[in-house]
Amino acid sequence: MIKYYGSQFCPNCKQFKYNLDKYNLDYEFIDISDNLKNLKDFLYIRDTNKKFDRMKEMNGIGIPCIIIDEKNVEIHWRNYLLDLGYKIYNLNDECEEDC
Repeated sequence: MIKYYGSQFCPNCKQFKYNLDKYNLDYEFIDISDNLKNLKDFLYIRDTNKKFDRMKEMNGIGIPCIIIDEKNVEIHWRNYLLDLGYKIYNLNDECEEDC
């Protein structure tokens, strides 16, 4: 099971969650806008992982942030799902690419 940090207000997080639910994948969602502990935990990951360097240069937040096996971090959710062999759907259930 993966866990991912995100926000209920983030369009990318909503789309990622939609795809996870569509494929019935197990996950734990940690909402950084829910409380300060969640936000601090995410900021620690973001600020200590080089994968976020480019995102921070662009003034991005870096969510959704996917944690795989409690240690591996992925910040490109589309690539993560595509690498697993899944197609990407947008929120109105249309496939983004040739399905």
